[in-house]
Amino acid sequence: MALRRLATVARFAAASQPLRLPTVQPVRTLFVSRPVFSLPKVLQQEIDDEEQNGQAAQIEPTYQKFQVEHTVGSASLKLTKKTSTESVIVSVNLNDCEMSEGETNEEGEEQESGPVIVPYFTIEIAKNSGDTLVFDCTTSEGKLSLNRVGLRRKGQDSTSKDPVFADMQFFNETLYEEFYSYLDKKGIDEDFVAYFDGLIADKEYSEYVQLLKNIKAFAQGKE
Repeated sequence: MALRRLATVARFAAASQPLRLPTVQPVRTLFVSRPVFSLPKVLQQEIDDEEQNGQAAQIEPTYQKFQVEHTVGSASLKLTKKTSTESVIVSVNLNDCEMSEGETNEEGEEQESGPVIVPYFTIEIAKNSGDTLVFDCTTSEGKLSLNRVGLRRKGQDSTSKDPVFADMQFFNETLYEEFYSYLDKKGIDEDFVAYFDGLIADKEYSEYVQLLKNIKAFAQGKE
C-alpha cells in the first residue's frame, strides 16, 4: 500500500520576535485499498491463461535421421545424426535464447501471435577422428543465420575457450554460401530449420508452463 508522509515545517519568526521551535504535523498514512491476491493464486491464473491459449505438443524422439534428446525440466535440447564417419549435433539451451515481441504484418503492425523465442544454438560436425567443426547460429524469419565458425581439435572439450572463432558476417558472399551448402548436405536444410523453430517453440512453451506449476507448488510449501 502506498505510504505518503505529510509534514509542514514552521518558519522562524522575525529577528525581533522570540525564537520558536519548528512545528511538525503528525505523520499521516494514506491507505489505498486493493484486491488481496496471493502468489499461488496469480500463478494459477497465468497457468490457466497459457493452457487455454496454447497446447504443448508432444516432442517426438526422432526427426528424419536425427535423434531428439531432451528432459522435462531441463533447458537443454540436442539433436544428433550419426553416420559411419561423423556425427551432426545440433544443441540449444533455452536460457541462451531470447524472446521477441512477435511477428509483424506488411503494415509493420504486431500480430497477435504473442512473444516468439529466438534460438541461439550450435551445430557441430564431429569427425570420428576427433576434430569438430563448430557453428554458432540463430534463425531469423525461418532462415538459418550463421554467426561464427571454429574448428575444435581432438582433445579440446566443448567447455574450453578454444577454438578460435571467425565472425562469418565478414566472409565474402561466395564463402558464406558455400558453408550453407556444406550444412545443407549434412541435413541442415530449410525443412530442418522450419522443424527446429517449431521444436524450440514447443519446448519453451512446455517448460514455461511446467516452471509456473513448480513455482506455485514451491510457494504453497509442497514438495
